[in-house]
Amino acid sequence: MEGNKRVTITDVRTHVRQTATRRLCSLPFVLTVFCTILLWISVFALPALASLTGSKVTGNEIKVSNLQELNSALSSSKPGDVIIMKNGAWHDAVIDFTANATSSASVTLRAETPGEVILDGNSKLTFSRPNL
Repeated sequence: MEGNKRVTITDVRTHVRQTATRRLCSLPFVLTVFCTILLWISVFALPALASLTGSKVTGNEIKVSNLQELNSALSSSKPGDVIIMKNGAWHDAVIDFTANATSSASVTLRAETPGEVILDGNSKLTFSRPNL
């Protein structure tokens, strides 16, 4: 008569509790929860914290279309500024990137459209300071 064992509500609750505990403590489950929390922090919490503390420094966008404008923008730029070079070929452009930047607010030099600014001839680009 061993097959006719009575099962009580207490037995069912104990079995469910033990099964749930085993599943919640499994490595894949714990890693999934941990990664979800890290993702949430990186997407929502860190940007919100940065905006509250004012740690993100944003500057001006300075568009330049020739070497004279570029040199003027480089010499007058401030931390956080973005200098945007007009699309096209820049012939024999000697660029000495010496802008004032900090570790928390760099100065960025970029193309108007990625891949559309071409330095040709005897062009030269030198980075003379950190955080550029």
